[in-house]
Amino acid sequence: MQTLDNENVYETNLSALRERWPLIADKVDQAELSSYKFEITLGDTATVSVNGKQLTSRHNAVAEAEVQASVIPATKVLHLYGFGLGFLADHLLSTRLDLQHLEIRLTNLAIFKFVIGILNVSHILSHPKVNIGLASLERQVISPYFALPESLSLCDDDTLKMRDHIHHAVRLAYVNNKFSNDEALVQRSKTFEFHVNGKSKAVSTLFKLKRPGKACVIASGPSLEDNIEKLKKILAKSAKNITIACDTAVAALNNHGITPDFVVTIDQRIGKSYFKNINTKKTALVFFPTTSKEFIDDWEGAKYYAISTSFLFDHLKDTESINTLIANGSVIHPTIDLSIAMGYKEIILFGADFSFIKNKTHAYWPSGQLGGNLKSEYFIHNGKGEKVVSEPNMASYLLTVETLIFKNKDVKFYNTSLDGALIAGTTHI
Repeated sequence: MQTLDNENVYETNLSALRERWPLIADKVDQAELSSYKFEITLGDTATVSVNGKQLTSRHNAVAEAEVQASVIPATKVLHLYGFGLGFLADHLLSTRLDLQHLEIRLTNLAIFKFVIGILNVSHILSHPKVNIGLASLERQVISPYFALPESLSLCDDDTLKMRDHIHHAVRLAYVNNKFSNDEALVQRSKTFEFHVNGKSKAVSTLFKLKRPGKACVIASGPSLEDNIEKLKKILAKSAKNITIACDTAVAALNNHGITPDFVVTIDQRIGKSYFKNINTKKTALVFFPTTSKEFIDDWEGAKYYAISTSFLFDHLKDTESINTLIANGSVIHPTIDLSIAMGYKEIILFGADFSFIKNKTHAYWPSGQLGGNLKSEYFIHNGKGEKVVSEPNMASYLLTVETLIFKNKDVKFYNTSLDGALIAGTTHI
């Protein structure tokens, strides 16, 4: 393996890059390597490690590329996110005769600069089927695609959002497969009785074209605790301002003497233990077929049923379509969608952090009790432009929230925290 000091290798590669993509070549040439620690990691062969993470197998990178290629379907066009050391791209170009276009998207310019300084990959860069682009400039995942895991975990800061889109696409496929194989959950969704004892109403009975006042959507992110007084002031201004809380946020609100008007729950694991010493008589519950039956039965306030957009409820789309709320893995989605469907034109988000800030995973609850890892190495940007600890599923939830916001341009969305995730389409108050 040649070294970074071999100027001939670097210039050969850079020349091939500049001939076809001069602007990208300039960006690569200007990239700074100083914030990364590059090491040669030995095994049966060798690889490059960046900040302790290997770009390929150190034993047999060629065999690893063959395994990766084996899960990529035959296609004429393929988007490859990340370059690594070029082994997968090289394998695809040499073995996929039907492949007409290999769209390589660079995820880290500094790492790519290092790689082209030690390995001659000019044959890839000059290959007529190859097109090089920057992942940071794209806003959606284009299928079919393959993403190199190490290229995602080591991506540039300006590529974090695109990385989240890729994780979101991967996660959707995984979750759908997981739920489709959960026979108990599938059967429950098919046999669920909405109008148990006539005590539950359709959520659509709450829907209106427009309501006066503001809807305060309460999630359980750590910043909720910092904005309790702000919430109290908003509620005190008008009786028309209401609170619609995610289930895990209720305990924090109760701890500060706030009783939410509505609670939304979707996770089958949520039960009475999350509502100890909480009076539910004055709070309406919006639930789904995935909600625990015992939890629904024990709720003392008004109850409204809904279905989500999940394939689990495809058999109900004809009869219950009007009662559908968006859900994409997190209870915050139907909570926001409910506030929109109820007709509120101003929605204020509390505790919608999608990240672990102030060394906490959630407001009120002991860190980690509801999930989350404070030591996660997955980062997103907060409202101050800083990188904060998050997780792939939380970044995925954030994308769905942003989609909801952009689809409802007639609604004004506000966010009460700059410490948590930057939520596109919101204004800070």
